[in-house]
Amino acid sequence: MDLSSRRPSEPGVTVVIPARNEAGRITATVAAARALPGVRQVIVVDDGSDDDTATRASQAGAAVMRLERHVGKGGAVRAGVRAATEGIVLLLDADLGASAAEAVKLIAPVASGRADMTVAVFPRLRHRGGFGFAVGVARLAIRALTWRRMEAPLSGQRAVRRSLLQQLRLAGGFGLEVGLTLDALALGARLLEVPVEMTHAATGRSLAGFRHRGKQFLSVLAVALPRLLWPLGPTGRPAGRARMVAAAVGVFACVMAVGWTAAALDWWASEAVVAVAFAWCAVVGALAIADRLGWRRENYQGRRVLSSVGICFALVSVPYLVLEFLDWPNLHPHELIPLGLALVMGGVGLLDDLRGSREVRGFAGHFRALTEGRITTGLVKVVVGGGACLAAGVLLTLWRTWQWTVWPGLLDGVLIALCANSINLLDLRPGRALKGFWALCLPAVVLPRWALATAPAFIEYHLLYVGPVEVLFLCSLIYAPLDFRARAMMGDAGSNVLGAVAGLALVEALPIEGRIALVAVLVAVHVYAEFGSLSALIERNRALRWLDMLGRSDQAPLAPAYMSSPSMGEE
Repeated sequence: MDLSSRRPSEPGVTVVIPARNEAGRITATVAAARALPGVRQVIVVDDGSDDDTATRASQAGAAVMRLERHVGKGGAVRAGVRAATEGIVLLLDADLGASAAEAVKLIAPVASGRADMTVAVFPRLRHRGGFGFAVGVARLAIRALTWRRMEAPLSGQRAVRRSLLQQLRLAGGFGLEVGLTLDALALGARLLEVPVEMTHAATGRSLAGFRHRGKQFLSVLAVALPRLLWPLGPTGRPAGRARMVAAAVGVFACVMAVGWTAAALDWWASEAVVAVAFAWCAVVGALAIADRLGWRRENYQGRRVLSSVGICFALVSVPYLVLEFLDWPNLHPHELIPLGLALVMGGVGLLDDLRGSREVRGFAGHFRALTEGRITTGLVKVVVGGGACLAAGVLLTLWRTWQWTVWPGLLDGVLIALCANSINLLDLRPGRALKGFWALCLPAVVLPRWALATAPAFIEYHLLYVGPVEVLFLCSLIYAPLDFRARAMMGDAGSNVLGAVAGLALVEALPIEGRIALVAVLVAVHVYAEFGSLSALIERNRALRWLDMLGRSDQAPLAPAYMSSPSMGEE
């Protein structure tokens, strides 16, 4: 297809060429790229070269971006893509020389709307540079995660629509190409492999060549393994069935291997490793459930994201509850209480998430609705959840003293309920509820073990004994990236669980004077929230605002899910 006669609606092309110490070939590569029909911009990213690559690229007519230090191919491509302005981005290696003219075959399918990404397939070489191990692993990873067989999984010569490229996570190093393929297919983009007659400076079976392919292999693993173990697409939506099955099988195999190894070696950290596996399965399971049942809601930015993913904190309690009952002779009541409370609070929180009205807010609003003859889900949550918290406080006192006493069990129940609702009040911005939970967990975990003076003893204690608080803490760490990036909302199904279990831990950790003081503080917070706005308070206070923004990456709106369209023109 001759792009020189393209219609005005057809996109132009930006060529991005990452280069490092390619002074010998960069001039010919740039000249061939500039001669391609439709090319309006050629960007050479000099990745900290030691020779005059940048000077020769500039003399050949390219716009040169010089990076002061070597960041790798992925980092160089990221820098070039950010500067791209045309509708199609053409990625070329710097060592193609005059054979870069063959890239016209990559541009044509994208410009005509037949594909969203094209990948160059080089001619087969008589004498292969290596043994094909890195290519085989890349091909296997793509096959396992997408069911797609790629002829050239590591090819760096690609034409991509910029609208698609802006939504892809550009991996660092030599894992760039595999990451582009996996994420593009996860978004439903049309990917086409195109045979070309390109040549480049292939690495032979030398020490340098094997070192290069070793880096490729490690980069491919670094890109593929996280996508296998964390089956979440680029837009935050759970990946397809193939990746979910592959992830489940992979984690099951890892857990079994760790379990057998721990049993054989009597490894003291095995309980923590199994807890991490349970927490991971709970988060992934919650994502799958939320996506399958269509639990989505607009967040504060107006974007629809998965909601009620906080059921993972209730889900992770189920296997531990089952294990406790299976070990009936050694049943620990102090562990049954938080596990059971997590299930109850998760259930009433999920009911409020799915059936609750956003128009009725605060205790006063729910009781006002009751006087009008309406029973809100928020009121159900107050009665059932609050009752469960009071019962947990009384039962905890009974377990400690072995006698029925209203005091201090009633105080403890009120403290647990206030903690649960306090975390719920914070769950209005990404990461805020998690930070509140971690802040409550800190004294709950540290204070009872203050006598463990040495750090090794402290660490060993927590790895030998992984209780409900530690399990939820691990689960919250695994879930945290979703929340901090505003890709999911935990909802009341999660915030109430975190707050209630953190309150239980504080009841066990604090003396009676400390619990009374904490109840007074939390009551003051609730009174302020009833008549004012915690979000407005955080925005006004510089220190609180800094803490609120710490770790968040939700300020740039996430692009919507990519949809292929043959009629897509220039942006």
